[in-house]
Amino acid sequence: MHIRKSFIVSIYLSVFLFISAMEVNAMSGLGKVMFSAVQGVVLKDGKPLPGVKVVRTFNWAWNDATQKDEATTDTNGKFRFETAKRLSLITSIFPHEPVIDQEIIIHYENKQYTAWFFAKRNYEENGELSGKKISIKCDINTPEGYNLGNKVWGICTPNQ
Repeated sequence: MHIRKSFIVSIYLSVFLFISAMEVNAMSGLGKVMFSAVQGVVLKDGKPLPGVKVVRTFNWAWNDATQKDEATTDTNGKFRFETAKRLSLITSIFPHEPVIDQEIIIHYENKQYTAWFFAKRNYEENGELSGKKISIKCDINTPEGYNLGNKVWGICTPNQ
């Protein structure tokens, strides 16, 4: 009887740990905000660049999982990403401080330009820029290293 009980407890524990470790990708709806919605424009010398690939990634330090999505600029050089969310039972149960590495890379003429690099430390919508929506202007001729003030680094500046 004792062996059977410990076997059942082991099965329940294994299932709980499996479900807890499993994360559900949720681009909208349930989940914690990993990367707020972003809208932006890609320019070269102030002129819009249509058809440019823009890649957004984030890495959630909790399980070292990376999520990636892509957009292509329209005829006016504009792109948009919806809010990216993830759901995990572990982060819903245990207190912790999130660390979410965020990056947006612009791919143009076989070169990569870092548009946005930030380590988000909260799950708040628009928590990257202290509650302001992320709206950025990215001129690929801007020297890299611009700091938006909250340790956001890249070639983009916030639109006012």
